[in-house]
Amino acid sequence: IMENWLASGQEIDGVASNNDEMALGALQAIKAAGKLGKIPVGGTDGSHDALESMEKGELNNTVFQNPVGQGDEAVNAAYLMVKKQPNPKVVDGKIWIPYEKVTKENYKQYMK
Repeated sequence: IMENWLASGQEIDGVASNNDEMALGALQAIKAAGKLGKIPVGGTDGSHDALESMEKGELNNTVFQNPVGQGDEAVNAAYLMVKKQPNPKVVDGKIWIPYEKVTKENYKQYMK
C-alpha cells in the first residue's frame, strides 16, 4: 500500500500504524523510494524490531502496550469476578492499561 501511495505522487505528511510490523513495512517502501527521513513513521506495540529500527534512526516512535500489565489486570479481574467482588479499576465497563510513548529519547529503556 505504501509503495502505491508513494508512486501516486501525493504528499505524505506521516504514517501512523496500528502495529510495528505495518510501520516497518511502510519504512521499507519509504527507503526503497529514497525518502527515508522525509516522512515520519510511528508504530504501536514497542516490539523488539521496532526498537532496533529506532536505534538505527529510522522509526520515529512507537507505543508500548504493556502485556504484563494487561495480563495482571485480566487475572485480577477474573479473580474478583469469581469472588463476586467489585473491581475498583473498572470505569464504564472497562479497565484501562496506560500506554507508554516510546521516543528517540527513551527507547533504550524498553530494549531490556
